[in-house]
Amino acid sequence: MPPLTAGFCSVRAAQCDCPLKSAVFVPPEGDFVGGGVVLMGEAGGETEGVQGRPFVGRTGRELRGALSQIEVPIDAIYNMAPRALRQHTPSKREVEACWECHVGEWLRSLHPRLIVAVGGVAAGWLAGVGVEKFHGSAYPCIRPGLEGTPVFVTFHPSAMVRNRPKYQALFEGDYTALEAYYANTQHLDRTAYSTSSIRYLRRE
Repeated sequence: MPPLTAGFCSVRAAQCDCPLKSAVFVPPEGDFVGGGVVLMGEAGGETEGVQGRPFVGRTGRELRGALSQIEVPIDAIYNMAPRALRQHTPSKREVEACWECHVGEWLRSLHPRLIVAVGGVAAGWLAGVGVEKFHGSAYPCIRPGLEGTPVFVTFHPSAMVRNRPKYQALFEGDYTALEAYYANTQHLDRTAYSTSSIRYLRRE
């Protein structure tokens, strides 16, 4: 299957009968070339709904700022629940509905080398881990069709925005660790990864 486009996601989202259908759809952003690094967030906010792009609001600017400081090429950005939600973290039921509608098919079509899970919603769904305990490391994806693909878990920038003294160093450390992980694994072909071969790089 060739990589699916933002247009595919838009069509599928319009047809989807999910709990979040009334919220504004925010399409993915990127080159969609396949075999690269895909960043998966949680959901969009008001600014994302207005601009029609993921991670462009206050927390998005923090994320893009962190990414600009490291040498990890992000090929595509999307959200587990690609809707503009205000003060609402998507539930497991809502994420599952979006995944079954098109998000899962879209992500599988990209055959990502690495998935960056930004926040607890993406970390839990894709790798079955919690962000507080397992951030700053990579874990095998548990979703069918993506098994073994490394999922690097990071704090969501909203945590830092809410409590900068507690989370800023942790958030920045996650992206330093992501850069190290990418540098140590970018030479490997995706088929070389398995649930037993993923390198778990933990910050001390």
